[in-house]
Amino acid sequence: MDVDPPGKLEVSRPVRAVLVLCWVASVLIGAVKVATALGRATNRPFIFDFHVFMIAGRETWAGHLASAYDSPTMMALQQQAGGRDWFMPWSYPPLFGLVMAPFSQLPIVVAFCLFVLGALAGFIAARAFKRGAPPTPDMAIDEAKRIRETVQSPNPDQTWCSFCP
Repeated sequence: MDVDPPGKLEVSRPVRAVLVLCWVASVLIGAVKVATALGRATNRPFIFDFHVFMIAGRETWAGHLASAYDSPTMMALQQQAGGRDWFMPWSYPPLFGLVMAPFSQLPIVVAFCLFVLGALAGFIAARAFKRGAPPTPDMAIDEAKRIRETVQSPNPDQTWCSFCP
């Protein structure tokens, strides 16, 4: 009896088409909601972590990344960005400020889309890398075979070193 591996699920074309349409609709709705939240409206009810990324990126671009680690300064910058009573500290390593600096020069919606696409591309690349064949230590395997030959040889003096006198 032939059994499919667990996790393999056969889906008909109509069901697959409906699922794809649902996924596209949810992505579009999410994009509209994110674009609305990311907008420049000063009356937005809150800011979220990407605003903090952009603030730290701007500070890095201006050469003042240390101010992103100063809580009162960061709180003032977040309130200028439209946040109300929320405070999100910048707790990332300084190198991430360098990553965000170029994004901070773009409009926030464009920067967010590029940031998400970059993360998605990294995820796909990692999956493709893991899916490939694992590396084989050919030199180590050859060395292990030589050691086995030397140990199992009836006359180890002749097999120990092929280039020795």
